[in-house]
Amino acid sequence: MTTVAVLGATGSIGSQTLEVVRAERDRFQISALAAWSSVELLVAQAKEFRPDAIAIGRPELLDQLKAEVPAGIEVLVGAAAYEELATRADVVVNGIVAVSYTHLTLPTSDLV
Repeated sequence: MTTVAVLGATGSIGSQTLEVVRAERDRFQISALAAWSSVELLVAQAKEFRPDAIAIGRPELLDQLKAEVPAGIEVLVGAAAYEELATRADVVVNGIVAVSYTHLTLPTSDLV
């Protein structure tokens, strides 16, 4: 089974990626999810896909996320957490809309 980390999971690219995984559950498993600030949607995704870890970009939302996320899922915070999650999967989908995060995609392109 191929593990997938979705950075920007609550946006358009992330949501579409999760639709594909949902349709191909025998081939893909979500290992990590990350969002900048959409706690409610990230929690819903975590409940459905049960990743090993999730991350929220905004530190002030950490307590809210920890209170709502299912037990057994590691919760990380901050932009550096995205880099950590990118190392935890066979495939990384970078749906983050910011030039400052292209460095997350470039090193993983060597894996293809």
